[in-house]
Amino acid sequence: MGLDKKLLLTSMSVSVVPLLGSSIASGFLYIKLRDIFSSYQYLLSCIPITAFTTGIASYIILGNIYFALYLVAASILASLIVPIVASQKYKSVETRITENYIEIDLKVPVNISSYDPNELFNHVYKKASRSIRNPYYSKKLGPLNNCGNLKLTHIGDDKMVLRRRCGELIVEVTITPQREASMSVRMAY
Repeated sequence: MGLDKKLLLTSMSVSVVPLLGSSIASGFLYIKLRDIFSSYQYLLSCIPITAFTTGIASYIILGNIYFALYLVAASILASLIVPIVASQKYKSVETRITENYIEIDLKVPVNISSYDPNELFNHVYKKASRSIRNPYYSKKLGPLNNCGNLKLTHIGDDKMVLRRRCGELIVEVTITPQREASMSVRMAY
């Protein structure tokens, strides 16, 4: 799935602001996408714009090229740190341990531009599996692409449930009308 042009244009227009433009854009992108790697893809076009406007404005105001370079470096570094800090606030991973299962629930915003269920499941699975920090769980989720068929269930008019089973592992992706996908992983231990 490619970059959303509307989101790209919005982030690029915000990044014109000197010194803070790309930091504001990176915070906005992370809140919209809830994924650090996806927001970094958009930042590749925002950082050069902010670096250019910061360099020109700070050189005109301060008159010293070295201070201007320090400010450019600070604006680039700040825009890379903002999504990491925001990820701590908007953490959407919840783990529940029951008698028979370990359940991991992840909420991922999704752009439903493609209605192919396999592509949608793989997109949500890839995005959500990057959010799991525990190496045991991420190792268990690795070989899921080679397992059983995808089962599609419609609940109501707009809600869709995609389910794939791989041995003791059951991955269920629920897509709601609010364009948010919730991925639930159940594994026996």
